[in-house]
Amino acid sequence: MLRQNGGGKAVVIVCTSDRGLCGSFNAAILNRYREAAAGELAGREIEVIAVGRKGAELLRRRGVEPREIY
Repeated sequence: MLRQNGGGKAVVIVCTSDRGLCGSFNAAILNRYREAAAGELAGREIEVIAVGRKGAELLRRRGVEPREIY
């Protein structure tokens, strides 16, 4: 699952919390995704799988449509 093959496509699983008082936790997760997309995954096609409703909503607001939402 954490294997890197150097190919052109990357799948990122973004796990966030749906409970209250987790705003900074969810923000940190999404900031890490943005850093990875701009840095180590730059130039690759990225598919996102969102685990958690809050994360899926925040990704959509930033223009990223998750492939699947759990």
